Amino acid sequence: MDRQQLARDLRAALGSDKTVRALALRSLGQQLSLLRAGDFGALEQQLRSLELQPIDCQHFGRETAAWPLLAVATLHRSGWVRQAALHELADAPRAECLPFVLARLNDWVPPVRAAALRGIRPYLVAQYADRWIAMLGLVEALGRARRADHESLLAAVHELLRLRDVEPQLSEALRSPDPAVRRGCARLLMRRPSSGLLQRMSESPDPAVRLMALRATLADTQPDVVVLERSRGDAALPVRRRAVVETLRRGLVDAGSVADTLMFDRSLSIRDLAREWLRTHRAELDLAAVYRRAIMEATGLRQRVALIGLGETGGGDVVDVLLPYLDHASAPTRRYAIMALDALGTRVPAAPFVTKLWDPAAPVIRAAADALCERMDPTLVPEVWRAIEAGPPTVAWHAARCFARLETWQALVQLCELIPRAPDVCSQQLESWLRRHRSGFLHRPTAEAITRAGAALRFARATVPDGLVRELEFVLRTIV
Repeated sequence: MDRQQLARDLRAALGSDKTVRALALRSLGQQLSLLRAGDFGALEQQLRSLELQPIDCQHFGRETAAWPLLAVATLHRSGWVRQAALHELADAPRAECLPFVLARLNDWVPPVRAAALRGIRPYLVAQYADRWIAMLGLVEALGRARRADHESLLAAVHELLRLRDVEPQLSEALRSPDPAVRRGCARLLMRRPSSGLLQRMSESPDPAVRLMALRATLADTQPDVVVLERSRGDAALPVRRRAVVETLRRGLVDAGSVADTLMFDRSLSIRDLAREWLRTHRAELDLAAVYRRAIMEATGLRQRVALIGLGETGGGDVVDVLLPYLDHASAPTRRYAIMALDALGTRVPAAPFVTKLWDPAAPVIRAAADALCERMDPTLVPEVWRAIEAGPPTVAWHAARCFARLETWQALVQLCELIPRAPDVCSQQLESWLRRHRSGFLHRPTAEAITRAGAALRFARATVPDGLVRELEFVLRTIV
């Protein structure tokens, strides 16, 4: 919706020049016909200052071409104008006006609601089904409204849209760009699901619609194989996980397929499901060996998932297999290698992760910092500072999270000294530090820590919020 164009057309449509007015009404009508359910809030705010009187609506009602002005008048700030506009629209219903009448069913003025209810009745026929479908978002919003009881009207609308003659229009609307329309149509079509319908729904761009298709096919004793296969490879995790869980539970997949596909899923939860199933049904299978083989033979995403899978299933002996991939030419592969080593826990020291803080790729630096957070200790501080000084700003942002994991007063000193390089991130970490120690401190800081933290705060006063500086300085004064 082009608000500026709409405002220009509206001014011209209310003018006295007949030629200009006719063109403006045509343009205004085209814009209003393209409105989606989510546009009404912004449109109502824009039109609240429109100068109209109830008598104007009667004049508009005498002109067939002036329906856009009546539609706009239903959004006027005056209840008298809204009511007058609805009366005129009730006498000459048009498909384009349906959403404007529908929106007024939840008006805060009872006479306006009554006028809207009178005006909506002519639209409850199959002739206007496509407009009802396009406005399913408004229909659903009406179902959540509390100013009046709309149950009987909603029941009539749903009865209309469940007619067999309307099913082709509902099926076509599954491709609508409006999520509320897609999902509303899918729910209505679920009354009479067919294999063809479920397969079309499983191809929808909307994950909620694809999940509905999966649930419907799983409710059948003989699930649709096409829908189930698509759902197992769905991009949306909730759909993919539900399909995998049911496939494994019902035994609709063999061990070879589980080891070849599900063990290499992008999601940890699905990999865990696959491995648990294989431990039960193929206990002799060496899961770590499957991942080792894939690392050597595969490329791209499969190789990267194999790396992290080896970290999740292997022992300390796999560290030497994973370490060379920290220097791989591909940044995503280096990132997955870090995640795989991190999955091995304390069997991997902090040193490999500190070296990757120098990496040129920001996602790799972030993964290294994530792993380093769990292993941070004071001996690593000099190495981290060397990476901060030599690396891009990203290193300082993530180093703040690492410093926050140090002992209380060491964390305060390092975060304060890091403020000039990453003021926003350090401010967040220092606020978190204050919240953690609201109830007091287990031990006192050294004089050196107080001096260093105080000096850093004075130097960085201009780059962090004043309130935060005052709180920290108060802590340093009172702890002495």
